[in-house]
Amino acid sequence: LKAEQGLALSKEALEIAKQLAEYSTSLFKDIPDTINNNQISSRLVVLETRSKLLQQVAFQSNFDTLDIQNSLKELNVAVENFIVQLNEKFEKDKIDLQRKDNEQQELKSQQKKSDTTKNK
Repeated sequence: LKAEQGLALSKEALEIAKQLAEYSTSLFKDIPDTINNNQISSRLVVLETRSKLLQQVAFQSNFDTLDIQNSLKELNVAVENFIVQLNEKFEKDKIDLQRKDNEQQELKSQQKKSDTTKNK
């Protein structure tokens, strides 16, 4: 029974790792400019590496479920770190956009004051 559970875990881990490796490789090759920075790129490399390592562990004929579990944990950490970097990038972009909007509003306001003063 334990061997059957281990085999099921190995197959599931292998499928997860395969999909994540494909997704991360594809995204890394065609990373959108809006999220293309060193932090995100490096997290993608780590994510791709962790998923390929999990594939190797899960594909071994004499796999160890503990090794698979450890590889899954490392992969989860890589995914979490990638998501954190994406969130930080989106938050920074949001702040930058708000700042730019505020500056434009302030310039419009100053221009209106200047126009009003000139017309008097």
